Amino acid sequence: MTERNEVLEFLDELVSSDEGTRREAEKERVRLALALAMVRARKAKGLSQAEVAKRLGVTQSWVSKLENPNIAHTFESIVDYLQAVGAELDMAIREHLAMTYMPWS
Repeated sequence: MTERNEVLEFLDELVSSDEGTRREAEKERVRLALALAMVRARKAKGLSQAEVAKRLGVTQSWVSKLENPNIAHTFESIVDYLQAVGAELDMAIREHLAMTYMPWS
């Protein structure tokens, strides 16, 4: 097994041991996936951050921040960005079924 895989397995074990940590890890996973998809969409259209900024009427640094998964943005700003790069958001929400004890049932 590679060193990278060992680190990922360790992190998975660490995250799965605590509910709060799992929730935070899921939020981080979604932020990272969204940022990566946004950058890929922009690059697939051959656009620079400056070109996207011009289309949106904002600065290039704002576009850079929007592509940064560590900065929170509104849903509207993400949709505006995607429209500016000629992409659309396709979402799926899956319900995770868990067997839990519910004393009121």
